[in-house]
Amino acid sequence: MAPLPQLPQLTSPLGIVLLGLGFGAVLYAIDVLFLSSPYPKNVALIRERPGARRFSLKTRLAFYTDNVALHKEAWEKVLDSTNNYYPPNEFVGIECV
Repeated sequence: MAPLPQLPQLTSPLGIVLLGLGFGAVLYAIDVLFLSSPYPKNVALIRERPGARRFSLKTRLAFYTDNVALHKEAWEKVLDSTNNYYPPNEFVGIECV
């Protein structure tokens, strides 16, 4: 009987890549299943195309790296129009500006 293929060792480059991909897949699954919540259709999301129901990765990263500019843009858009805008937030709940 032929031996079963083995997984690469974690110290090899292929093992490190597989470990990183597995970790990324677990983080993505947690984000999709537990952390992200769909937003209403009638309210615009800041820095997103019209009709978007979730924030893109780019906007979520901007929340952590340039939060002041993101919220300033949200306030400027609210002051310029009568529409509500949702900025991304750290929690599962929804905040409306």
